[in-house]
Amino acid sequence: MESKHPDQYIAAREMSCIILLIIGCDYATIGEWLRISVHAVEKYLRTVQMRLCCRNRRLLMIKILGSSLGSKLPKIYDEVVPRNNAKFSLMRKILRNYLTCYRCLINSFDD
Repeated sequence: MESKHPDQYIAAREMSCIILLIIGCDYATIGEWLRISVHAVEKYLRTVQMRLCCRNRRLLMIKILGSSLGSKLPKIYDEVVPRNNAKFSLMRKILRNYLTCYRCLINSFDD
């Protein structure tokens, strides 16, 4: 069954992986930031994909961005992504830009 509220099914560690994936990080970078193995990153993302009925990572990102979580991602990013990396602020700006672009794209379909 497809969920209309994906935020209720996603754990903090899974959300960290999703946010870094949306920003454009590969599995190795996500693992390095979160201090977990690449295999663990794959497992977290695969689990969320199955839970939210997404065939691939792109659909997962679209579903997350289009959900109620979309506008909350910068705040969630601050809470779940460790600040142990010098690129923390830059990545947060990239996330905000992605969200702005996503909203513009969605609004263009509404016209």
